[in-house]
Amino acid sequence: VTLGDHPCCSYGPPITLDWDYHQHDPVCINEFEFHQSKGRRTRREMMMNYYKRKNILSLAGFDEKDFKASKRGITRSKF
Repeated sequence: VTLGDHPCCSYGPPITLDWDYHQHDPVCINEFEFHQSKGRRTRREMMMNYYKRKNILSLAGFDEKDFKASKRGITRSKF
């Protein structure tokens, strides 16, 4: 994940998927669907609040300076 720039994030830093990724072993589609059908998350469960987003981004190496710069960029893009 990386610090995002999406203007619809109403409060706090937005999170965006990054182009860097970790390759994993392939999974059989039937096995994947079997595990998915047991407990799909609701939209509400997938939402992240300000504190969770900020914590994830902090663990990824971002700091307050980065958050403020992102906020300024988002504010400019709204107008």
